[in-house]
Amino acid sequence: MSEAPETELPDHGNDPFRTRCAMLVSCLAMCLAIASLGGNNASKESMSNNILAANAYSFYQAKNIRQTDYKIAADELRIQIANDKLSPAAKQMAEKKLEAYEKNIARYESEPETGDGKKRVDGKSQRA
Repeated sequence: MSEAPETELPDHGNDPFRTRCAMLVSCLAMCLAIASLGGNNASKESMSNNILAANAYSFYQAKNIRQTDYKIAADELRIQIANDKLSPAAKQMAEKKLEAYEKNIARYESEPETGDGKKRVDGKSQRA
């Protein structure tokens, strides 16, 4: 039988150049791993802030829609009251309802008890 000749790699021993290159490559790999981890964390934080801003703006839009509904209803009541076709009792009820609508309109604009008024929510969405 014929044997294939064995090929041996040359023995380089303790070559200082190869040792330095190996250390450099390992340090660069470590730096890349740390940078990749930091970039991933920044990406997650950016996405989280974007979601918070979108949620705050959606909340602002909902408040604005509700406030607009109350404004429309209040305007309709003002027109009905101005027409003088209502009985005195109905007119009094309409005026009470109009007053309640105006309180809700003001509450949606600025709600200091809970901090959920349109002014504060709009500020939160613009900061985020």
